[in-house]
Amino acid sequence: MIRKFLTTGLLLLAALSGARAGYVDLDDPVAGHPGESWADVVRAIVPDLDADGAGNTVIDLPYLVDLGDGDPPPQPQLPVSVSSIEVAPIKAEGRSFTTMLVDLGGADGWAVNVVALALLDEDLKLLDVINVGQDKLNAFRPPLLQISDKDEALLTYSEHGNSNQVYGAYGLIMVRDGKLQVIDTFATLDDRWCGHERKQTLTFDIPPAGAGFWPITATITDRQAEPDPAEECGDEVPQPGFENTYSVTYNWSASMGLYVADGEGLAPLYELNESRY
Repeated sequence: MIRKFLTTGLLLLAALSGARAGYVDLDDPVAGHPGESWADVVRAIVPDLDADGAGNTVIDLPYLVDLGDGDPPPQPQLPVSVSSIEVAPIKAEGRSFTTMLVDLGGADGWAVNVVALALLDEDLKLLDVINVGQDKLNAFRPPLLQISDKDEALLTYSEHGNSNQVYGAYGLIMVRDGKLQVIDTFATLDDRWCGHERKQTLTFDIPPAGAGFWPITATITDRQAEPDPAEECGDEVPQPGFENTYSVTYNWSASMGLYVADGEGLAPLYELNESRY
């Protein structure tokens, strides 16, 4: 059973994710598909998947972003071992689809997991799949986002942490012409140290705007709470609290067939975060 292998961190992600997404086991029956289990569905990605969730053959999994530096994208370390399966519905182009997030374990030469995001039709036939693993722990992050009167977008979340920092990575993804299309990715960095807590929170504002795809504004709020005076921090000088926001708006380009960000986006925040690593 897959659930018993979920790490404490992944269980925490599941708890934070809410009710729209749900975990299943390989041997769980698929509702509305008599005689079919989720293992049968996953075999569209891992054709030789065995009863224990292992396999040595994986179909091509394009990465969600262009790395742009000549390095090959993360590839699954064989044999793969399915550690979790998460499913969630999504509506696009007036149709109902199912998305499935399958953690295949570590990547060769990368400190991330390979995580297949699959798009399935009403018959659970595989339409498209990409690798959305940006870190070690991965999950859907509901709720789904309404981006037109007929379309929703989903959010994936990846993270890892150390003694005082948590690194978060998000993927905002829509369905277009029966394929997965990445709108953009986002990164956050949280800190906790003596008497201080700094947290970055991603939110979206998508006001309805008639026909077609609506503008999407993504905002990351960077907030540091006032220091706790009860903490004994030796010679460390307390830092005052603050709150800053960074935003980017995406508008649909009909000629390009995708969302386009305005200006420099969230680059100022990412430059600031890089100096904090």
